[in-house]
Amino acid sequence: MANLDRLREVVTVLVKFGFQDILARLDLPFDIFRLGKQEAAHEKDTWVRIRKVMEDLGPSFVKFGQLMSLRPDLLPPELLKELGKLQDRVQPESLEDIKKVATKSLGREMKQVFEWFEEEPLASASLSQVHRAALLEDGQVVAVKVQRPGIQAKVMSDLEILGFLTSGLHNFVEELKTYRLPDAFASLRRSLLRELDFSREARYMRIARSNLASDQGVVVPKVFAELSSENLLVMELIEGSRLADLPGDQPKKQRRLARTGLKAVIRQILQDGFFHADPHPGNILITSDDKVCFLDWGMIGRLGQRDRQSLLSLIDAVVSRDVERLVEVLADLSEGSRKLDKRKLALELSEVIDLYYAVELKSLNLGQLMAELLNLVREHGLALPPDYTVMVKALMTAEGTARLIYPDMDVIKEAEPLVKRLMLARFSPEEIWRGMRAVFRDLPVLGEVMPSRILNILNKLEKDELTIGFEHKNLYRFNLSLQQATNRLTMGIIIAAMLIASSLVISSGLGPYLFGFPALGVAGYVASGLLGLWLIINIIRSRKF
Repeated sequence: MANLDRLREVVTVLVKFGFQDILARLDLPFDIFRLGKQEAAHEKDTWVRIRKVMEDLGPSFVKFGQLMSLRPDLLPPELLKELGKLQDRVQPESLEDIKKVATKSLGREMKQVFEWFEEEPLASASLSQVHRAALLEDGQVVAVKVQRPGIQAKVMSDLEILGFLTSGLHNFVEELKTYRLPDAFASLRRSLLRELDFSREARYMRIARSNLASDQGVVVPKVFAELSSENLLVMELIEGSRLADLPGDQPKKQRRLARTGLKAVIRQILQDGFFHADPHPGNILITSDDKVCFLDWGMIGRLGQRDRQSLLSLIDAVVSRDVERLVEVLADLSEGSRKLDKRKLALELSEVIDLYYAVELKSLNLGQLMAELLNLVREHGLALPPDYTVMVKALMTAEGTARLIYPDMDVIKEAEPLVKRLMLARFSPEEIWRGMRAVFRDLPVLGEVMPSRILNILNKLEKDELTIGFEHKNLYRFNLSLQQATNRLTMGIIIAAMLIASSLVISSGLGPYLFGFPALGVAGYVASGLLGLWLIINIIRSRKF
């Protein structure tokens, strides 16, 4: 551990919020009980205390917590709810430090690029802050997202500590093993490092802008790629109002905006397979001409063609309440290796679906229903691909955002036309031809490889050289049981032989004598009794009798 001082600071905060019992089980390089005392005993809710720990430990942990809140496959719903309350409350860096980062990224003085650059930031977050500026070339007003000085080194240090703690929790706290913390940490670590690369976000914005170009009601800011880099992002400044500032007395306008935003997210998921992972109200603006603008594309999700087709099948099975088909789709999507009890899963899925269909369709929370299905799959030892679970969280967030604008939003009704169109498209001549083309593309390879493979197998059969690898599973347990039974049987025979021999010696009357009986016979009886008692105790302790 390179940064022991920071580790000590993290552990001190954990002790402060009452996690010393768990920490005591870890192999820490210092005595936790000398670091401080618990100060938050009044807070009984474990999930609230975890959120407060994140807030106390600063930007890296806040961002990590926000990423965790997007993964309903990794964490219990109660914790996800708490982590969703995490907000970036970070003091802005000084203009001088920000300009140093920008100048180094641009490779030239800022005055050679910007006509002016506002000192007061538009927004200040854990990893970066955004300033308004104007380009020298044409005077266009832009938003400049600048990474905080030294934030990469701080994040890497904190990630090392988080990795150390998650590994310790997994190894030493038995009740946490089911959450597969090291795997969860590795996935979240990749997501956080991607967020630190603004050049990646620039690429994401260009892809989203291209995908949504045909939607007249949606805007994605234009990126100036030639001015952007790993820690600097220059983009078109979109002026607008936050969702919270929208007037609540214009139902037609509210419904139109809610529909536009929700349908845009559904389209991103089902049609494009490239979607904004966190479309919460803070990442959405309403422009002066009533368009929905999606901001902050640092977190995205992807679904391949096969996953999108499976998602359509899943939605169709849910809507038609075809539980058996739903089980097959979920089993096909899942990555778990444990044997699935399909009958039990089908019964539990029926209960969940019936519960949601008991309400009016316009009140149906589609995202929450998907999250419930996700939890059921996890309880049965299976796991959906990470981007699938990110999609569920994005859908839940988008649905909540839409209902914030227009509470009576009928999500099923809004999604239905696109779902039907995409379902029908699967049977269109173009899609059928695309599938056939993939088969035809593989035929030459099969025609070239298969004859030689078949000939090779036939040659081995003819020469009696064909072998089949056989791997037993749990056969060692049978061997162990057989060995134990054999040992006990042998011991029983030895004890019986000793008893018979001892009886013969006693009946012969040969000396020397002990208690009036031949000593050798008495010794044989004692030894047989002790061995017999030992054998009986072992059989009883094994509980196999």
